[in-house]
Amino acid sequence: MRIWMEEHRDGDHFAARITSCILLLVLFAVAMPVGVTLLALYFGWEITSVTMTACIADVILTVWGARAIGKRVQRYCTVFCQDDQDELFAVDIQKFAGYSRGLTGYIRMLRNMQRTVRNLRERHVLEKYMRDKDSLHGLETWILAVVELKAVRSGYMADCKVRYPNGKAGRKKYLLVSGYENEEALITAFERRKCRER
Repeated sequence: MRIWMEEHRDGDHFAARITSCILLLVLFAVAMPVGVTLLALYFGWEITSVTMTACIADVILTVWGARAIGKRVQRYCTVFCQDDQDELFAVDIQKFAGYSRGLTGYIRMLRNMQRTVRNLRERHVLEKYMRDKDSLHGLETWILAVVELKAVRSGYMADCKVRYPNGKAGRKKYLLVSGYENEEALITAFERRKCRER
């Protein structure tokens, strides 16, 4: 039985870190075009082309920053479990966090995610379910086979055949972003499932 979660060497400060990153990104998105416009007025630069260039660069950098934050949240919220029957499951923590709108709602969701992960660690909830004869079948997404596992810049992308808790089969991609505990064993677990047919 194995569980792969994000590694926390210096304590779990997920909600605070992501909140800080979001606020800094919002501040940057507003401050950059305003700052460049003020500089253009002060130095007498051609305002239209300078502000247009600044806005394009601002959008590109903000989208890049938002994607990086999204990958970080995805890694934190995706927990992989392998039971004693060598079956692999993916647990999405976000579904336990509820749904809230707006920036303050998202920050509340981040705190709920962190609380859920702490409960999973401290109370060994997943281990208890996996000891049951049905394991996590019908509760979490079961990874049946890996169609493709390829290296990407931030880790690995796994294209998987899965069975959802409602019993339906389908395909799902998982981004195995670097930073999981015992990461090599997780990659090996995915590699062993390559081209399995069920």
